[in-house]
Amino acid sequence: MAVHLTVEDKDICTDARIVLGAVGLTAIRATEAETALRGRACTKKSIEAAREAARAAAEPQSDRRGSQEYKRALVGALVERAIGMALERSRGKRVEASHLYV
Repeated sequence: MAVHLTVEDKDICTDARIVLGAVGLTAIRATEAETALRGRACTKKSIEAAREAARAAAEPQSDRRGSQEYKRALVGALVERAIGMALERSRGKRVEASHLYV
């Protein structure tokens, strides 16, 4: 997945892009998740709303790697983590990212 945020004073999100990969037949743009952040302060509440909207946007298939429910839960956790990383970077902090296998 990819998260891009444009953040201004006091953590106000002026623009957001959230794209999910490998949880549908093609990449999915999570527009409702973007809407949950855009124009608002990046608070716990708005990030949780974005997380839940991303989970709803995902279209995973159950397979030997995990159930549909597991993959939706993973989408939510990873979107929340990626938003946090994007916020830290917007504050000028260096944030290392790596592949996570859960």
